[in-house]
Amino acid sequence: MADTDCLFQQLYRYLAEQEEIIDRLAAAGEDQLQALRDSNLDRLYEITGQQEAWTVQVEKIEEYRLTVQGTLENGLNLQQGATFKEIIKYAPVEVKASLEQSYGSLRRKMADLRELNSLCAAVIKKALLVNNRIIQILNAGGPGNYGQKGELKNQLPYRPVLNENV
Repeated sequence: MADTDCLFQQLYRYLAEQEEIIDRLAAAGEDQLQALRDSNLDRLYEITGQQEAWTVQVEKIEEYRLTVQGTLENGLNLQQGATFKEIIKYAPVEVKASLEQSYGSLRRKMADLRELNSLCAAVIKKALLVNNRIIQILNAGGPGNYGQKGELKNQLPYRPVLNENV
């Protein structure tokens, strides 16, 4: 049983590491949202690079965590693919509450991160739509309206009107 105690402690450490990285990802997501609002492309690239590196770390820790869970399944004679909740039923009392709390906290933080990522994606999509609309407006006159030196040709598709109220 001492081996499983050690594995449960290791499982807790992996959850804590994941939670710490998810906190960093959430903070970076907030920074990303601010960079999008400020149209700060350099900062956006920097943040995205950090997020990619942290995501790789989370994936690696998740693999380790799943390996530990698999070892616990075998050691506790549980069915292959047992859920986290099924496994922690057998955790020692000293770590059981910590495992449950850490797992619950991690799930909440992951949900918050997904929501933040959705918000960032919506802001990016909106910015791209605005940019595309501006490009369409700028290209609406067509190539035949301006000469080589920038002079205006008299081929506008609409009749210009002077607003005398201004």
